[in-house]
Amino acid sequence: MNRRDFLKALSAAGVMLGSPSLLRPAAAADVVLPNGFASNIPKILVNINLDGGPDFRHLFAPKFDSDESSFGYLYWKHRASAHSIAQHPDAYQARWDNDYLKPSAKPAPSGQEFGILNNAGWLFDMWEQGNAAVVNNALVANNRNHAHALLILEQGDRAAGPHDLDKPGWGGRLIKAIQDKAQQSDPTAQAKIVSLTREVRRFCYCPDANDARKHTTEQVISVRDSRSLGLYDADPTAENYNALAPQSVMSRSLKAYYAAKQQEMPSNSPYYRFVQHEKDLRFFGEAMKARLIGDDAQNPNIPIPADIQALYDQKFASEQGLFTLNSRGFGKQVRNLYDCLAAQDILNFRIASMDYRGWDSHKNQQRYIEQRFQDLFHENGGIATLYKVLPEAITDQLVFVISGEFGRQLKANGDNGTDHGRGNSILVLGKSINGGLYGEPFPAEELDKIDRRSPDIKGKTGVEHIFAAASESLETGTAAEVFPTQADAPLEDGLQQNLFS
Repeated sequence: MNRRDFLKALSAAGVMLGSPSLLRPAAAADVVLPNGFASNIPKILVNINLDGGPDFRHLFAPKFDSDESSFGYLYWKHRASAHSIAQHPDAYQARWDNDYLKPSAKPAPSGQEFGILNNAGWLFDMWEQGNAAVVNNALVANNRNHAHALLILEQGDRAAGPHDLDKPGWGGRLIKAIQDKAQQSDPTAQAKIVSLTREVRRFCYCPDANDARKHTTEQVISVRDSRSLGLYDADPTAENYNALAPQSVMSRSLKAYYAAKQQEMPSNSPYYRFVQHEKDLRFFGEAMKARLIGDDAQNPNIPIPADIQALYDQKFASEQGLFTLNSRGFGKQVRNLYDCLAAQDILNFRIASMDYRGWDSHKNQQRYIEQRFQDLFHENGGIATLYKVLPEAITDQLVFVISGEFGRQLKANGDNGTDHGRGNSILVLGKSINGGLYGEPFPAEELDKIDRRSPDIKGKTGVEHIFAAASESLETGTAAEVFPTQADAPLEDGLQQNLFS
């Protein structure tokens, strides 16, 4: 770019940086609720990765049974230390009686009664309302390697090798399928994933049209901080504005430079991604600021609800007597999701990506993971608070998929924890889901190997079936495209391929 073109771009930057094709304005028929949320948003899938291998057998435990040969006895005998209780039937009974909520008349397929940990009251309520599906004996990877199993989980592809790092994720494939379907009737239609985590996860990677081994991020919007999204832009109307200040000069220069580059750089250039990223950040940042904050940061258009702020602001929570989370990072992600839902018509997203790390509970499991279950599923925890502050018209449209890369073993280790296993449970939550237990959570054949050194939960249902069903519940007609090998994946006896139909 020569100097004349650069200066010309500098004077026209404000006009050239517009990106109207990326904005889907609220339709005229939209009904806007009193707090600024549009009432007719589409269904939204929220994927939460639990890195480390969560022990869902700790969250969903079988009823204690005094019969020493029963599952309800042997579970408690072999896991007593992981529950931090004495190795005695009286302690097993007390733990079951005092620390587990009892679902109403919904036993496992085998007839075994089960409970839900009592610090997961919101999850219990979702179960009782028929809005929680627990898919047992889910198989992600046939190994216990965190990195490889996480790769398989996020790609939704059990054939993925440990070095297939650049292939698209199942969320990215799904958002591409949703956009392709929408463009059949509207060629300008856009569909996005919002990434609410510190780094964009592989789950979000979209397929590259030219190479199945690679990915793009063109349909991903990274929202690490929804209240500070975008790029710095000097405001000439601000009281302390100084046109000659280095920050102001740099802001104007970069804005003009990228504006000009957008006009001249071909889309197949290896540097196009940087230019497109700058364009999206600037456009979506300005639009989000206008929606959420407006002209007065002290009196924002959409204030952060006190219950949401308390999740990640411990000082504020203490002053207000509100519930805070052990993980401030997860609380901030919940805030980001709240804000994105308030601006869904701007972002046009159908999928949100979240995570909660630290589930590798080799030691002191009871203390280590119960606080994490509380953050997720307590009646004042992260998801419950989101449900409490959002309009019902929004929560009706949310589907949560919550999963880790593998599970834990059947019995505790010598450090009051549990070691890596294979089979695990995957949770799918939402008002449009047919809730219940899918698969047997307490298979009788597990008792035959309970005395082995490393007894695993056997994986019987490939994740392809579970994620395909979630995809289909979000947008009909997408499962076959996103999971073309679903029919070849293992499926536990008695289950149907479309699990939640």
